[in-house]
Amino acid sequence: MKNIKFSCQLHIYYSSYIKQIRMENAKELLRSKHLQVKEVASAVGYIDAHLFSKTFREYTGLLSNEYAKRC
Repeated sequence: MKNIKFSCQLHIYYSSYIKQIRMENAKELLRSKHLQVKEVASAVGYIDAHLFSKTFREYTGLLSNEYAKRC
């Protein structure tokens, strides 16, 4: 029921909102620090660095290391 209220008020599902927050935080970490992908993944709440990398690529269109090099 909370997910329905959340999505009605913000027009986004809770899980999508959490993913957006995590990916934006990951982008910030990749821009500002020289961390390994597994460290960034852990910092934003992913246990599996492979899943993080896949999700990051779906979200940004770039691999995390490509993103870090461009910024």
